[in-house]
Amino acid sequence: MAEQGLLDFLAEKSRCADLSELRDRQKDREISRILKKIDAESFSTRDWQDALEYFTNVREEIQDKKSAKAYLEAYFSGKYSK
Repeated sequence: MAEQGLLDFLAEKSRCADLSELRDRQKDREISRILKKIDAESFSTRDWQDALEYFTNVREEIQDKKSAKAYLEAYFSGKYSK
């Protein structure tokens, strides 16, 4: 059985019927809340990279999992434009 990836985890925890609902701006607060509870080490570097690309539409290599998590937390709290 395959381990659940970060995007699938976020979709499940935020009660999205499918992955595309994660981009609904009304989900931002819920996703932000969920991200704050996640240990960055719980998901692979690739999962964090995929999530950054999915939400920001920018392909950029991440330094580490904690940096990626911090970026996404800031992104969903409104510190970066969407």
